[in-house]
Parts: sequence; C-alpha cells; structure tokens
Amino acid sequence: MLAIIALTSVCTVTLADERAPAFSLGDSWTYHFSVDEADRGNYVETVVAAEGGTVDLLTVDSQSRRSTTTYDGVLHRYLVRYALNPAGRRGRVLSDFSGNQAPIKFPLALNDEWTVLCHYDVSGNPITQEFRAKVVGREQIKTLAGEFDTYKIVLTGYWWSDDGLSYGKGRQIETYWYAPVTKRFVRREIKSYGLSVAHMWNSLGYSRADELVQFHLAP
Repeated sequence: MLAIIALTSVCTVTLADERAPAFSLGDSWTYHFSVDEADRGNYVETVVAAEGGTVDLLTVDSQSRRSTTTYDGVLHRYLVRYALNPAGRRGRVLSDFSGNQAPIKFPLALNDEWTVLCHYDVSGNPITQEFRAKVVGREQIKTLAGEFDTYKIVLTGYWWSDDGLSYGKGRQIETYWYAPVTKRFVRREIKSYGLSVAHMWNSLGYSRADELVQFHLAP
C-alpha cells in the first residue's frame, strides 16, 4: 500500500525564492501520472537521507514497487536509481542518470537559457537527448494539490539512437512548472515525436504527464 502523505493545503501563493531549495528528511511529494494518455496511477517520493545538496528519494508506486534514487538537490536532477531488496537495501542499478545535465537550473530568472544533454539506455538501446532550456515566464496554475505560482521552463530539442538504428531520431518538448513553495515541479509534460522510422517526424510517438497530488514538507 502507498504510504499516507499529509496534504498541505495551498491557496494562491507568491513566488518567494528563486534559489535552489534545501531538502529535509521527511519531505514528500505524491504525483499522478499518465503515459500516452493511459492512467498509470500515483507514485510517492520521500526524502529518506539528506547530506549537503544530495538526497536519497524513496519511491513507492501504485503497485507497491519500491526503489531509491540519489538526487542532486542543488542542480535538481536525478543521479542513480536502484532497486531495493526485501531488506530495503540497494540492489541493482535501474537507471543511471549521473551524466545528465539539469532540466531546472538555479537561481531561476525570467528568460534564462541553458543547454541540457542527457543519455539513457532504453532496453539496451542507448539514447541521447539534447535540449535548449528556457524560463519562458511565470504562470499561476491549478493542480490536484492546489493552485500555485510557478516558473514555466520549456526544453526543446532532439533525441537520437546512438547506434543509429534501433529507435531512429526525433524531436522532443518537455515543460516543467516549478513552484518554489513545494521545492519541486508541480506539473511536467513530455512529448516525443518520431519515435521510430515508422513514425513521421511530426507524429507523436510518446507522451507523459505528471501532476502533483499532495505534498508534505518536514518542519
């Protein structure tokens, strides 16, 4: 079963801090997500260790699957995700993001731009993504967790199979709505086009949407 997370009631809030947030033990966020418009349920991320700017996030999804991820709280990016064995200890590496660059860069400021380079392994097929990120504005949005003032960050770029064969190439757009009061994004949308040689350049091959349901920040 998913851990029960206390709901923090949020009305309209004002942007107060553009700096990287400081994470604390017990901070947690519940997200609802869908892939290709199919509902995938909720997952909960909880800070279970914090040392300097690096934290460990315990993730529990709607199927009670558990993993832990090392997370760079200063650069706001995942590093390495591990499977947990029955004793709760780290096992095999599920994902290695340690070479990837930050999709959210601090301090945040309107019209800031930066480059994001990412490498992934999809079922044994290496994928590279290269984006240009920009803080395009400040936007007040309503989510399942409440209404927030956010920084809207848009990443536009391309992806390609490093072997040149398996998945082909295409373009990708990622949008983050980051709310300082939550320390995390409150909505994220990913749209990838041209998923394989069978798809046209402008055909949508993959989409994902995550939305904050509730969050709890430790005192």
